[in-house]
Amino acid sequence: MGAGCPAATEVAICRRRRFPSLCSARHFSPGDCLDFGPVRVETVPTPHDSVEGSVFVIEDGGLRLGILTDLGHVFDGLGTVVRSLDAVFLESNYDPDMLRCGKYPAFLKQRISGRGGHISNEESARLVAEAGKVFSWVCLAHLSGENNTPGVAAGTHREIAGPGQKVHVAPRGRMGELLEVGKAV
Repeated sequence: MGAGCPAATEVAICRRRRFPSLCSARHFSPGDCLDFGPVRVETVPTPHDSVEGSVFVIEDGGLRLGILTDLGHVFDGLGTVVRSLDAVFLESNYDPDMLRCGKYPAFLKQRISGRGGHISNEESARLVAEAGKVFSWVCLAHLSGENNTPGVAAGTHREIAGPGQKVHVAPRGRMGELLEVGKAV
């Protein structure tokens, strides 16, 4: 199934059930680029243990925003993607000490910290620090409700990435503040 080519049965379901927004769904494979008028969306495959995991880089007017969650681990090329961005919504899933000492069973702890799971606060902060620039903003996302806190995640980022980086934390269960993407320094 190619990008922008929904299967005939999906179109029939859309029309029959009157879900017009589903009729305009764009199908893609990780690695595809999608164009929506002047907006371009690059999809980047991830090693997360999901089916065809993907993150997104949205470009409009020369500004680039990364939506980077469910990463699996810090994979080859991820640093290059991060360096290309002006702002980033970035997974910072767990604090290693909280995960190690927490109540999750060993197999789940291994899955979370393994190569198909999630990235830690430290790994996330190093990606930001190693980009070697100040982003318009960094919004920490996909924080574990059991193995992280907004304060721990933000503190780790400020410690590793430096105090000059604008760090926000996406709230759980509700919409956060509106953040505007500007040119990174």
